Amino acid sequence: MTKESYSQRQQILMRRLIRLHTKPIYLALQSQMKSAAALIRQVGVRDISGEHSPINTEIEGAIINLYEDAAKLAKKNYMSVKRFGPATDFINKVLNYLKQFILNKAVAPISNTTKDIINKIINDAIQQGWGVEKTAKYMETAPITKVRARMIIRTESVRATNFTQMMAADDEVYQMEKTWIAIEDNRTRPTHSHIGVDGE
Repeated sequence: MTKESYSQRQQILMRRLIRLHTKPIYLALQSQMKSAAALIRQVGVRDISGEHSPINTEIEGAIINLYEDAAKLAKKNYMSVKRFGPATDFINKVLNYLKQFILNKAVAPISNTTKDIINKIINDAIQQGWGVEKTAKYMETAPITKVRARMIIRTESVRATNFTQMMAADDEVYQMEKTWIAIEDNRTRPTHSHIGVDGE
């Protein structure tokens, strides 16, 4: 497979995952903001970081669903030799690995970013002298946008598809060679660890 065909497949896969998962992840992010708004209505405009859990169970479920679809698409698109038994067995292997790291490497950072946004809104509200209802309403309509949901999908789907391909290569009968392929767009860092190692 050439670099160009690989990049094309990755772009197609990414578009499918964005189409399928933007809304669920966006709604999961919004649910945390709505929880914060409800807490503000209950306790007033003050620091709620100690009372508001950074882990959001809706985010966890949304990310697991994304991982599952990413693994299925990666298996379909990149595994030509069927050496893994039923597809469900292979997908379960991928998910079991990814779930070991989901809270620490995916859900917690995502939720902590949301928590930082919540704390910034509260600090701004205190400085501006907003009342409880104004702060809560702003919290409910805060800029947790679909752009952020798409960014999460890109990051986590790359993690899932890369691991799926690595697992496939590990079980292959042939000796495999791994080559770093950088997607050269405005989101890829132009450093020695990203675009700088393209082709190595």
